Amino acid sequence: MAHYYGRDTIDDLLSGARSPPRKHQSPTERYMRSPLSELINDARRAQRRKSCDDILREAREAELQSESARLREEISRLEAERAAAKRAYAESKPPPPPPSPRQLYDTLGVSRDASDTDIKKAYRKQCLRHHPDKGGDAEAFQKVKDAHDVLSDPQKRAVYDAKGDRGLKKIEEVLQTKEYDVVKPQPKVVVCSATLADIACGGAAALKFRRRVGCACCGGTGARLDRAEPCLACDGSGVLVMPTDGFRLERLPCGACDGCGVRAPECRECCGAGFRVEAGSCSIEIPKGAEDGARITVEDEGDIGVCGTRGDLVAIIRVEDDDQFYRRGADLILKTPLKVSLRDALGGTVDVAAPTLDASVRIRTSPGTVVAPGRFYASEGLGLPAHEGYLRGRLVVSFDVEFPARLSEAQAVSVAKALDGDPGAATDGGSAAPEAAPPDGADAYVYPYELDKPPETPRERVPPEFVPDGCSQM
Repeated sequence: MAHYYGRDTIDDLLSGARSPPRKHQSPTERYMRSPLSELINDARRAQRRKSCDDILREAREAELQSESARLREEISRLEAERAAAKRAYAESKPPPPPPSPRQLYDTLGVSRDASDTDIKKAYRKQCLRHHPDKGGDAEAFQKVKDAHDVLSDPQKRAVYDAKGDRGLKKIEEVLQTKEYDVVKPQPKVVVCSATLADIACGGAAALKFRRRVGCACCGGTGARLDRAEPCLACDGSGVLVMPTDGFRLERLPCGACDGCGVRAPECRECCGAGFRVEAGSCSIEIPKGAEDGARITVEDEGDIGVCGTRGDLVAIIRVEDDDQFYRRGADLILKTPLKVSLRDALGGTVDVAAPTLDASVRIRTSPGTVVAPGRFYASEGLGLPAHEGYLRGRLVVSFDVEFPARLSEAQAVSVAKALDGDPGAATDGGSAAPEAAPPDGADAYVYPYELDKPPETPRERVPPEFVPDGCSQM
């Protein structure tokens, strides 16, 4: 049963609770003291529960501190074991042999601070002395040659001065290939522009481009080999043996050292790239009659690659547009029609000068040939070289007939009589085969030619502005 009391009643109860109970209490006093005792007991129990929570929190904190201390002790123990293992491994390795940086210098008879010129002079002198053809010792001559190979190379000489023969041996182990096929770099592609005259004559063309070359400071390795250390991941072998599927083991190049077996600081000259970019040039031979887009490969003129391998250079021929001609395979199509008179076009002999890539030539039609506007005419052997230069294509031209402004009555009657004699003469424009030899005073015959073969590519198609009026292009 719940009891509710006012402030005054509670104060009286508290004051009475603090005072010791009287010996003789009335029933009312006993009834009033009973709820107050319960309240006091509840407050004391709440205080005891709060103290228990504090005790549990302190216990958890103490447990965490104990676990942290245990982990610190474990880490210290592991670090001590690691340091002891390193010391034991270092003590078990045999001491390195002392370097002998004086041996090669003594072989050539020079000092350690000798210049490149002094080394060359000493090498020539020792070669004359120990050459087998001069009666010298072959073994001594080989030692002189080996000493010159090392001391004449700035990179090898620096390694030899720092670590002696042991350093040179390590360089040879690093630079030699390790069971892998040397992959040639991707070819470098450049564009070679050529005119139709260049295609007709062929010949050499100079190319200028930029390519990668090996760094002279690090020998293309991208690292300072004089400060190289064995790779810890592969133990200096450059190869990792990894299990694949089941019981198979596969040898893979070490990813930590890229298969070199050593770790070294990067070269300062090339920033670890192993190469630098410089201007290059070479000459290629353009074949006669080369097609647009033809590829010419020049071996070992491209970018430098892994292990010093050099890629190829691929030159793509781009034929520039010509002002006078348009190319169709080995045929040359003259863009501008040749002007002829109406008299020559109507059965006379057309004799005009036509330009070619080499020089101007005179072309002539057969007597009685009617030249029709809007048609093409071809002359054999005046085009581009074909079939490796043994044959030449055609020169295709068109004519622009100059019509008179007006005819007199007599001229009109004469023309009508001439055309009435043979009604098909004015429309006879069938193709005729060229004669065996051109007439006197002319370089070649022309005969009617049909551009009925569709071009193979859109680039070979004759533009509409170059087709005379009345001529449809297939």
